[in-house]
Amino acid sequence: MERSLSPRVVVFDLGGVLVPPEGSIGDLAAELGVGHEALSAAYWRVRDDYDRGGPSAEFWEQVTAEVGRRVGRSRFDRLDAIDAARWSSLTVGVESLLAEVTRARVPLAVLSNAPVSLAATVRAAPWSLAFRTLLFSSDVGVMKPEPAIYVMAADLLDVPSRQIAFFDDRQPNVDGALDQGWQAHLWTGPSDARRILARHGRTAVHHR
Repeated sequence: MERSLSPRVVVFDLGGVLVPPEGSIGDLAAELGVGHEALSAAYWRVRDDYDRGGPSAEFWEQVTAEVGRRVGRSRFDRLDAIDAARWSSLTVGVESLLAEVTRARVPLAVLSNAPVSLAATVRAAPWSLAFRTLLFSSDVGVMKPEPAIYVMAADLLDVPSRQIAFFDDRQPNVDGALDQGWQAHLWTGPSDARRILARHGRTAVHHR
């Protein structure tokens, strides 16, 4: 078996990796006065077009209609702000991992399925300054695990696909990256990612 090359860039997904998973669903459910499960089902059922860059108002109109809450458009901005808020803070333990990779002089990047408003929140967050590249599905109109977005990302990074390390919490997205020759791994937490990267000398602190 061919030995994998040391990655020249490390790419992370956002929700469930860099930032907490589904952290906004409970707050959105409370705002609308509906159950968590009902809102989560509606939210994800109509999410793809939104992640591809679709209008925010159209997304929230569909979500609120599905849970039986016909709200005025003036509230859509409020829902959007609640949804985006969780993207401004990193998951516990992630900041130290990013610092170690940065000290090892390996560039960082983000590849995420995210609508325009959430992408804007990330770009405005102080922690995003650590990343050389931020690529969101709403930027390009395609989303993981579609092959085109991995090709676009590799072109943007200007790094051979086989030297891109990638972490995502969804197996289909990992499989999509593997199909493009990336060194893709299912995210289980900062400690496991640190061990994977340390094998290639891609963290500043090597763990035995």
